[in-house]
Amino acid sequence: MPTGKSGAFTLVEVLIVVIVIGILAGLMMISSGSATDKAEETACLNNRKILQKEYGIRRAEGALTNFEPIMDDVLKDQTKGEKKSSSPTFYSISGVCPSHGVVVFALPDITDTSRVTVACTVHSDTLDDTLFVQLSHLLNKEEIVKIKIGDKYVTDLKSYFNYVSNLKDDINATLDSTGLNYGKYFVEYLSRVTGIDLSSYPWQVQRTSLKTDNEGNYNYSISWTTQNISGLSNGTLVSITKYDTATGTTVKGNAPVKEKTVDGIKIKVVDMSKFTPDSH
Repeated sequence: MPTGKSGAFTLVEVLIVVIVIGILAGLMMISSGSATDKAEETACLNNRKILQKEYGIRRAEGALTNFEPIMDDVLKDQTKGEKKSSSPTFYSISGVCPSHGVVVFALPDITDTSRVTVACTVHSDTLDDTLFVQLSHLLNKEEIVKIKIGDKYVTDLKSYFNYVSNLKDDINATLDSTGLNYGKYFVEYLSRVTGIDLSSYPWQVQRTSLKTDNEGNYNYSISWTTQNISGLSNGTLVSITKYDTATGTTVKGNAPVKEKTVDGIKIKVVDMSKFTPDSH
């Protein structure tokens, strides 16, 4: 009986085939995932454009003149979208973004309802600017949180800087969102009213003058980054947006991360004393 080579595959050949198939499947999954991500981003952008267009139409009609009622009217006629939270200057919506992002409408200028910024927590690079506008309005409210310090209560930024004894006369004093005392309460409040988890957006408030204005309020510099700084090394530069409440101006730049000890606990903050504005 003639003998010849067996037609069976060797173990090595089988392994090679399996590896090749695995690589091809992986490439197909990456390609498919990228296509899905792009489709969801496009759908989110289109949905935001529809909402923004409807806002413009209703405002032009003139039946409603205030931002919040106009947004309520826009949303009630949409098949997609559910209000998460709102204020006279800010409106957040879920269900519009296919990637489960939160869509944010905000007024850069509370006196001008024709100008609105629109962003998504997943698909927008400009989200920090949108949130900055709202953050500045919210932080200047008369009462944000109520925390007892001795025989007095901290309820807002003004009382925070006045009642904490070591901050009262310190022009370099700051309120850091990464702090484990008052900072966390401010973050919890802002997250609740905006409908967005702001714990991943580190910010810092610094009083820019020890004297109040004619209305008895201080001016502040609010610095914000969309980067998670908790795991970064000291000196690492992060992108910063800096907002001046006195002038209403926004400046972009960068600042290094540093370690700060508060009540014996080390936290990471941005060192705004070394803030460098962008050159362009």
